[in-house]
Amino acid sequence: MRNIIKYALRTVIVITGFIIILIIVCVLVNFIIGNEGAMNINWKIDVPRPNKVDVICNYDVGLDGQYLKIWYYNESKIKKIINNNAFKNIDEQSEIFIKQKIEEYYETLDDTNKNLFDTNIDINILLAKENYFLYIRRKDDTSWILLILDYKNNKMLSFENIY
Repeated sequence: MRNIIKYALRTVIVITGFIIILIIVCVLVNFIIGNEGAMNINWKIDVPRPNKVDVICNYDVGLDGQYLKIWYYNESKIKKIINNNAFKNIDEQSEIFIKQKIEEYYETLDDTNKNLFDTNIDINILLAKENYFLYIRRKDDTSWILLILDYKNNKMLSFENIY
């Protein structure tokens, strides 16, 4: 009888240990190749990892700077971003605000980054009514991020101004 109890206890311990190890492995795998993108860390925005990222402008001064990135997604990930975040459709009122922010951003770029911007960005496509946007600013108003979701082309543009 004692042997049966010892055997059952060992089995429970082994199974429990196996389950704990399995949970740890799942957490690590999710952390390494998980769905959350880098913006969750900096801006608390939950977006899936993109299929590809192009860095257009990267004006870096220590931890401060300006960044313009194009995040490429497939259609299902674009829909997931829209459904799981506070993105809003671009309308006439938001179009004015977005243009203003992009112009402010553009004016602070050096000539090299302005050329990169001009080559890669078409504001008219970004401001299309089927697109979505999200704007977050920090309390000091000097640091902000503007995300424009180009719904038709399955990409998201990230304008970051961090100071």
